[in-house]
Formats: sequence, structure tokens, C-alpha cells
Amino acid sequence: MEYLEGYVIQEKIGEGGMGQVYRALHRRLDRQVAIKRLAPQLSHNQDMLKRFLQEARLQARLPHPNVVSIFDLIENEQGVFLVMEYVEGQTAKAMLEGRERLTLPETFAIAEGVLNGLAFMHKNGVVHRDIKPSNIMVSKDGLVKVTDFGIARLVDEESGLTRFGGGIGTLHYMAPELIRAGTVSFSVDIYSLGATLHELLSGSPPLSGTPIWKS
Repeated sequence: MEYLEGYVIQEKIGEGGMGQVYRALHRRLDRQVAIKRLAPQLSHNQDMLKRFLQEARLQARLPHPNVVSIFDLIENEQGVFLVMEYVEGQTAKAMLEGRERLTLPETFAIAEGVLNGLAFMHKNGVVHRDIKPSNIMVSKDGLVKVTDFGIARLVDEESGLTRFGGGIGTLHYMAPELIRAGTVSFSVDIYSLGATLHELLSGSPPLSGTPIWKS
């Protein structure tokens, strides 16, 4: 992507199955932002478009220091874009690369930040469903922020549960009930955080291979 009205595109900083993420400068505000672009080949896929728009709406309702902020949602002839807070730092996954494990103080700081973010999400009825090292940003100042709400869901206020079809998520960090595609509560995020902390402290997730879950 070379141009988006109102922004100076500076560099691509990430890429995944749903699209690319760019660092950019908001011209009028002189502010660094991150812009997530839905992959052009998916922009006409109604399921993917719905998921992308839901990500923006859920993240926008979560103003919290430990959650990456959403500034804008842009839809034009170029495609669909999320304009987000730019966090200068690295993911927990990147922090672990080339090391056997993180230190206890590093891990405790990440745990505290993610738990604070999750507490606010859950209070507002949102379950993230994909907590893992690559979805946790740590700024240069040490501030921890949860990102990537691409498969987040609202939980029913009365039952505290939600049901969906298909085991969507990242296998090594998914709670058993999430893999079985049954009812999902806020506890799936706590399980995923536990698996994440295990990896940060030991160098590998608690489970490997292809698990077989029995009802």
C-alpha cells in the first residue's frame, strides 16, 4: 500500500492471513498510527468483512491502557482499513526469540498488564479468544497492551456464555472447550494466558502435537 488519504504510509510492520499492518503518520495530527488493511482478496468476502468490522467495533468499546486503541474505520475504493494506536516496542513472542525464557520480572509485568486488560474486557462483555505471545505488545516504556481482536466475541450478559461454530483460534493456547466448539466463557482467556505464561517462562507452550479432546 502506497497511499491512504490523510496519512503518510511509512512501512509495513506486519502481515497475516487477513491482511497487512503498516506504520503511518496522520498528516493533520502529526501522530504515528498503525493501519491494518483487510487483504484485497477478502474485501468482498462477507464473512471476512463482517469479522473485520466486528473487530473494530469491539476494540473501540474498550478504552483501557492495556488494550490497543482504535481511532478510525475507513472504507473506500481502496479497501477497508482500521486505524489503531501505534505501539513502539515488540511482542512478547519477539522478546522470547533467541532466548530460553523471559525473566520473572518481565513475565510478571506481562501477566499483570494482560490481566488488567482482560478484566476490563470481561467487565464489558468481551472475550478475546486468542491470547498468545504474538498478540501481546510491550512498549519501550514497558507498557503491556493486548491487540488483535479479530476473533473476539461478545458474551451474553445473562448466561455469561457464547456459542459459535468451529474451533477458531491458535491451537497451543486454546482452552479445551474452545477446541470442542462448545459454549465459551471468559475462562478461555485465562486458560490462554496461562499457556502463554508457561511459554514465556519455559520457552515452549504447555502442549505440543495434535491433541485429541474428549467430551
